[in-house]
Amino acid sequence: MLNYAEEIFWKGFWIEFGVETKELEARNGFSYDLPKEEQIRAALYAYMRKMGEHVEVESDFKEKETDKVKGEADLRVLGDDALLLVEIKRTWAVSFWVNKYGEQLASWKADMQKLEDMAVLQNKPTRKCFFLVVFFDSDKLFENVRLNEMANYVQEKWGSSVAMFELDRFNFGNKSCRGYVWIR
Repeated sequence: MLNYAEEIFWKGFWIEFGVETKELEARNGFSYDLPKEEQIRAALYAYMRKMGEHVEVESDFKEKETDKVKGEADLRVLGDDALLLVEIKRTWAVSFWVNKYGEQLASWKADMQKLEDMAVLQNKPTRKCFFLVVFFDSDKLFENVRLNEMANYVQEKWGSSVAMFELDRFNFGNKSCRGYVWIR
């Protein structure tokens, strides 16, 4: 279950991401088609740091005894009493674009599996988060098919212990943008 603090955090980040995007578009005089995952990760990192979190980017961690890698996450947030591992993906369903849905779905599933396989630290409770940023020009094209398929996959992998949170839509250039967060 997503707790109130997590919900407020994700809403705050999403609002800031949307506002900063609009400010960049106004200042530069052009709109962006589709931000890279690295831009989304950098924005989330900056927001988390501003909130006082200790965040590591593309962090892997190893067993001290064997030097064996236990996992790698887009972001690893080290709280005083818990660990949060975050994987970020983006997807798009835009008319007149090459949408590569099969490749996108395979990439989502690979990252979900990576999170699932990731070892947890024995001395800290660990939460795992899959953050999907969606760009679309038609609700029906994306949400009725792709999101349902992804939501079903997450439910199958993580079961009833998963919380899904949908972030408000904002316009990104001439497309709509929405974020979905799954945490367990």
